[in-house]
Amino acid sequence: MIRLCALAVLALASRPMSAAAQVAPHTLVPIYSTGDPDSRINYVIMADGFAAAEQDAFRTAADGFRDFLIGGSPYARYGEHFNVYRLETISNESGVSTPGNPVDTALRSELGCFDIDRLLCANSQRAGDMLAAAAPDINFHIRLIVVNSQQYGGGGGFYATTTLNAAAPSVFQHEIGHSFVSLDDEYVDNNICARQPGLYGPPNELNTTEQTTRENSPWQPWIDAQTPIPTTAQADAVPGMYAGGHYCPTGVYRPTYNSLMRSLNRPMEQINTEEFVRGFNRTAPGIDDVSPTAGDLTVTRNSRTRLSVIPKTIDGRAFDITWRVNGGVVQTASQQAGLEAPAADGIGFSASATRLVFDAAQYGAGQHSVTATVQDVTELVRHDPDGDTVHERTWTITVEDRDTPDARLVAAVLPNARSMSGFAPATAFATVINSGSVEATNCALALQDTAGGASVPAFAYRQTDPVTNTPVGPDSPVLNIPAGGSASFVFSATYSSAASNDEVFVVADCENSDPSLRGSGVNSAILSASAGNSPDIVSVSATISTPGIADLPSDGRRAAVALSAVNIGSAGTVTLRGDLGPAALPLEIEFCETDPVAGTCTGERANWLDVTFAQNEVKTFAMFIRAHGPIRFVPERFRAFAIFQESRDVSRGGTSVAVRTVE
Repeated sequence: MIRLCALAVLALASRPMSAAAQVAPHTLVPIYSTGDPDSRINYVIMADGFAAAEQDAFRTAADGFRDFLIGGSPYARYGEHFNVYRLETISNESGVSTPGNPVDTALRSELGCFDIDRLLCANSQRAGDMLAAAAPDINFHIRLIVVNSQQYGGGGGFYATTTLNAAAPSVFQHEIGHSFVSLDDEYVDNNICARQPGLYGPPNELNTTEQTTRENSPWQPWIDAQTPIPTTAQADAVPGMYAGGHYCPTGVYRPTYNSLMRSLNRPMEQINTEEFVRGFNRTAPGIDDVSPTAGDLTVTRNSRTRLSVIPKTIDGRAFDITWRVNGGVVQTASQQAGLEAPAADGIGFSASATRLVFDAAQYGAGQHSVTATVQDVTELVRHDPDGDTVHERTWTITVEDRDTPDARLVAAVLPNARSMSGFAPATAFATVINSGSVEATNCALALQDTAGGASVPAFAYRQTDPVTNTPVGPDSPVLNIPAGGSASFVFSATYSSAASNDEVFVVADCENSDPSLRGSGVNSAILSASAGNSPDIVSVSATISTPGIADLPSDGRRAAVALSAVNIGSAGTVTLRGDLGPAALPLEIEFCETDPVAGTCTGERANWLDVTFAQNEVKTFAMFIRAHGPIRFVPERFRAFAIFQESRDVSRGGTSVAVRTVE
């Protein structure tokens, strides 16, 4: 199928649209989720020419295009790299325009544009505006417009296009070769060749070339020594130098005799598959997340610092990991048993070496570097000049010439979110634990922002009775916390102007300790404040096994978490959705509202729920979490959040649980 050039897209984008088409409604729906969009290849399937009564037909078609792509080679092996969405768009008329026969559709698709009967064009500006309005924070990498027509046609470019023709799945996969990894057509079309190179430029030197020798071939590592050059055999999947490609019968060579880039209903074959695998790795790098997130760390000489990476997976197996300290290899995937064998927080997905403990005593005072190298070790790639399949994260660790203080503090906050009306104080509870061996003396609390600076709202606190939560003693006291003991508090944060989703951290500091660390969902609260009335959802979560920890099966089964929420603010409608906080975890999160007595779902699971709360109304929910990659137990970092939001992104409540994968 012919690649749609930029000129065609821009020209079609400039065509006038009817007022009705300009305001066509559109809704983005996730239909396959494996993790944070920022760390995934985001594939969107867009509707055009489907009227309001035909949306079910589009949904069925979208599911088919999803399954065809994710289930086919080479995508199936990299399924955990993808999120898939459909954009439901209602057109005023059904079908597709053809030259001289306009149809009023949302994206103004036209079959036969630019006097090429099988070329299917669409209004890219309109498509981009719709995506930006529906999901401004998601970067889409594969964009397919499905047109409501049974005629044969399609096009490549920034937006791939296809119809509902029986050949559409193969057409689509071919067009993605153009739009996602810039592959050339490998077939011959003398009419187009006569307009080359002005129409589509010279061969791309990926899967077509003007080179004539084995040594200079872009795919030389794939050509066996006994394969003649030029290659005239017609066997499947034998890399060589085959005459004809990029529309011209001579002067251009392609890598195999008959791949999908030459004929429909064919495999991609080796060289084109390699480009896809490299593209997958470039777009969704092999490291989902790391802990700690900061690249520069300062530790004491008697400390042990846990470093962790979450690698992506292929066919259920994690990428290979190698750890280096100061350039020397200290741990590889094959050395797992000698350093950190999986224990209660063991990893599924056949992963190993996902964690390294840096023992400062072994290295001494000074600056040290620790690097985790994650690599997609695959037989599908032989030529990787840009290192697309290798992913690294480096920490610079400065070891101070002092010991860690004997008093050691951790803090926790509940609830994790508040939403205040009329700029009333937001209140919550905090607990500080001294896990050290000596009493922590002259301790005080502070409210910090995400960078560790002073937070915006005015802050006050009082100590509470740990049994009754009743405030006791003076405001903002300075106190001692015994070794192995704790202190509990109630605190308030008061805004004088509107605030949305302001994450603040309650941090304890004593004269003989380091400050307690900041952890989203642990000692933080997400606060919103407004002059008007709004819901204020106070929510808590309960897990099945270990309190506060969701154990996620490594075989892909879901784990359930119970949620309970009460609205102590004004009545209103909010959206319950999953969030990964500051991490980019390989998680899929769904919800259902539940019967508060039986605990069973009262409706279908969904990625989000619109919920209407009356004032003081209590509702219960189930949160279903599925892992698509290995997650170590790092509770201060790796957490799943349930967030109640209003107006897309204003938090009105929320809670979280720590997550880890287990066998």
